[in-house]
Amino acid sequence: MLYIREHDTCIRQLGLSMELCSLRCYGAFVLALWLHECPLVTRLLQHREQMIGWSVLHMLSTQLHF
Repeated sequence: MLYIREHDTCIRQLGLSMELCSLRCYGAFVLALWLHECPLVTRLLQHREQMIGWSVLHMLSTQLHF
């Protein structure tokens, strides 16, 4: 399982339980946090041509295996 200690607090604040998350669900959550915390990626995603909706990210996460 992907386990990134510094994101534990974020997970607790959102009320998520690791027991309720599948591997790919948790992996997608970490990916979403990374996208949110990386200024360069955030700036890129703000451009209309490269915008990725959260629904699309969620859909892609079901295809990812972490």
